[in-house]
Amino acid sequence: MRVRIHAIMIVCLGLAAMVVGCAAKNQSVDSLTAQLQQPPRKEMHPEAYHHFTNAVIYEQEGEYAGAIKEYELALSYEPLSYDIRLSLGTLYLNLSRPALAIDALLPISVKDAAIYQLLGEAFRAQGQDTEAEESFRRAWSTDSTNVNTNYQLGVYAVQANRIDEGAKYFRIAAQGSGNWELFAQIAEMYANFQQFDSAAVFIEHALRLNQADPSLYARHAVYLYSAGHKSESKEVLQRAVAVHPNDARLLAQLIETYNAEENLDSVKVYADKMTNLGEVSGTDLIVYERIGAVLLRARLREQAAGIFQKTLRFDPENRYALFYLGRMEIDSSRFDNAKGYFDRLIAADSTVPDGWTNLAYVYQQKKDLDKAEDILELAARHVITDRDNIQFFLAQILSQKQMSDSAIVVLKNAIADGGDTIRALFQVGAEYEKLKDIPKSVESFELLLSISPDHHPTLNYLGYMLAERGERLPEALDMIERALRAEPENGAYLDSYAWVLYKMQRYQEALIQIQKAVIKTNNDPVVIEHLGDIQYALGNFENARDAWQTALAFDPQNKNLKEKLSR
Repeated sequence: MRVRIHAIMIVCLGLAAMVVGCAAKNQSVDSLTAQLQQPPRKEMHPEAYHHFTNAVIYEQEGEYAGAIKEYELALSYEPLSYDIRLSLGTLYLNLSRPALAIDALLPISVKDAAIYQLLGEAFRAQGQDTEAEESFRRAWSTDSTNVNTNYQLGVYAVQANRIDEGAKYFRIAAQGSGNWELFAQIAEMYANFQQFDSAAVFIEHALRLNQADPSLYARHAVYLYSAGHKSESKEVLQRAVAVHPNDARLLAQLIETYNAEENLDSVKVYADKMTNLGEVSGTDLIVYERIGAVLLRARLREQAAGIFQKTLRFDPENRYALFYLGRMEIDSSRFDNAKGYFDRLIAADSTVPDGWTNLAYVYQQKKDLDKAEDILELAARHVITDRDNIQFFLAQILSQKQMSDSAIVVLKNAIADGGDTIRALFQVGAEYEKLKDIPKSVESFELLLSISPDHHPTLNYLGYMLAERGERLPEALDMIERALRAEPENGAYLDSYAWVLYKMQRYQEALIQIQKAVIKTNNDPVVIEHLGDIQYALGNFENARDAWQTALAFDPQNKNLKEKLSR
């Protein structure tokens, strides 16, 4: 909470200095002008009056050193004069000499709100907050309507976490000044302390004074929504869009509101309005990016495409729009169109991996693995950070090309570059298994488990591999049980569990687990083949044949299944 209060205070104190500082300078000029036109409060010594009027003239002409000298001469004749000390203190404060202002003002015997206000400003400038707050309180006790006094007391109350007290002072300041910004600041203060009902009340005050600012409508809607008043929040946005029909941010906020309600018809209507807006500012482009992603998540692809195309018309190199439009083309299997977007994304920024990896994916889908490999190798020379995906994808392409040795080299380089060691070791272990180098595969997986003992994909992979070879079966069983504790409904893990039980000749237990695995893996032919093997081991030959025939229907070229059925 302290950090939040401090952040608020930086804003409050900055604005306070602006509001009160300007007011103090204006007050100085106004009071001095009035003093030239009106006699002092009481009859003044003639010499004092002479030097006093000279000082006022010097001050008006910007001759501040001469003014100070004349004020001091006037005080030599009238040392306790209210008018002289008020003028001298104000001048010192305006010259940013608060200590001298305090020295000038403190001797005044009967202090009024104006004196205490100036003392408060001087103490505040000196960093003497206790004395400053006390001075402002004394000023308030005499004049509780002064805008600057209330504002400063509000600042000090918030600083001390007296939120309601601070709001009281800010409210008086705002009402007295008719300044919508002060109402908005009170609202922000309440919002920062999660008091959204109060925030909504004060932002509504600001809106009454200034309906030309669409951001006030937006904040009002946010505060109402955060306070749980969702229908009222939507009504505010609807009114706002009626008043500001071309404001992209309001339209975006309304789209997100309707999307949260799953009112997709209304989402489409307002998305089309956003698409048909005219000029798009640089800040609004961020809104278009966000709404495009929202529409994609809502599966409104046509509207999302319209938003992203709109973005590209005003920013042809927009990375978000190029990426999402490219991904949409991939999802529709329009790979040549996707290639165009990712070529443009790479041209816009060749240091970001997304363009390269997606372009390589396009070539992978087109069965051009050599070109995919070339793209990823080129990417490795351009991308500076976040290189993992490029290296892992390159290893995958090499693996598909039956180049596991090269894939392993790439993965080990990824580890050396500080990449994702767990992910790399897992893939290295899998590649060694493809090469039939089981000792090195086991070594890689065991190294991974020494780093991350509960990595359940590795526990399952290594456990199944050992079970398949009939080695270290108790250890394999323990590994797979640990994997299942992490994901009890994982069909692949259930299949591994059944298989290690089968290898341990615990056939009845294996049957229970393999039947679960068949359901969870949606009739995977390997799992169904295992079901047949377990049924065969139990002597259930008809059931075994039925399972193998079902597996063969899913995998007609499986020679192993044909041999089993020919027995």
